[in-house]
Amino acid sequence: MTGSTTLLALTLLWPVFPASMIFNALIEQLRFAPLRAIVTIAWPLAGVLLLPDGGLAETLAALPVTVTAAAMQAAALFTAFFYAWRSLTVNDLSRWARLIGTSALALLWLPWSAGAGHADLAAGAIALGSACAVLHLVALALARRFGSDYLGQGRVGPAHPLLAAMVAVSVLAALCAPPFPGFFSMIFILARVPWWAQAGAAMVWWLWSWSGARVWQRAFYGAPVARTQGRDLGAGTCAVAGVLASIVTLAAYAWSTAWIR
Repeated sequence: MTGSTTLLALTLLWPVFPASMIFNALIEQLRFAPLRAIVTIAWPLAGVLLLPDGGLAETLAALPVTVTAAAMQAAALFTAFFYAWRSLTVNDLSRWARLIGTSALALLWLPWSAGAGHADLAAGAIALGSACAVLHLVALALARRFGSDYLGQGRVGPAHPLLAAMVAVSVLAALCAPPFPGFFSMIFILARVPWWAQAGAAMVWWLWSWSGARVWQRAFYGAPVARTQGRDLGAGTCAVAGVLASIVTLAAYAWSTAWIR
């Protein structure tokens, strides 16, 4: 692939505005939540497969016009900030997961521009995408019990405490809070970029926290949900999810030991 083709493909697979609109439109059109979850993880991993061995510098050098690494970093930060800000305005959990996922995946440009290897970038993509993938499945569980995954219907906990716990934990994971895998990915990103990119990524991280607090406010406060159908999540389902989450978290911790000094 030429430098131009590679760069265009990567702006779609590691969504950078305006190509990020295509990624969002694709996720929006996928009505089957498990497929949304798979695409959320597989999409950025496909970008890792396209990465040239020479890194971003080699790709930019092959372009017919001059584009600097700092410009690409700034574009990625703008995309991450824009979608983090947009997430403050949505009330559907699946849409919130899509916007937070787009914001997070755009940050993969930062470590790549700083020379991160393919394996580290793949680990970072999995860490950032896995929580949002789980959120799509949790949104499906909400829709089956409350008619939609709209979070303004009332408090989830009284009727479905296990589902409420799953919402709370999966939102925490999507916010890259410790000890979830995304936390290690964010530390990996912040440790490899210039101070101004660190400040931008930290601001995006703060916006995620604000947005997550609004999700909790809608889902866990106020009057209980008036209309419910179906039973709460099974204890077995929660146990399996907990075991899988623990495995991914331990894997992320093991990955972090290779580069934290």
